[in-house]
Amino acid sequence: MYPETQEVVSTQCRVIRIREVLKICGLSRATLYKSIKMAEFPASVQLSQRSVGWLYDEVIAWVNARVKRRDSKQ
Repeated sequence: MYPETQEVVSTQCRVIRIREVLKICGLSRATLYKSIKMAEFPASVQLSQRSVGWLYDEVIAWVNARVKRRDSKQ
């Protein structure tokens, strides 16, 4: 095991691919990448040379923040 990843592994976190991210957040692929570029959505994690994923917990936290912001305006 890599020492620098031990903290990530010890949390209850998993890596999800773009299809699942899009289903969870409801954004289009183009809007997702635009939001990442503008630092409004969690950045992806490089899995291999041609593969990226997102941490499930970060995507859920992003959705929850949107719900919280909506509820605070009511």
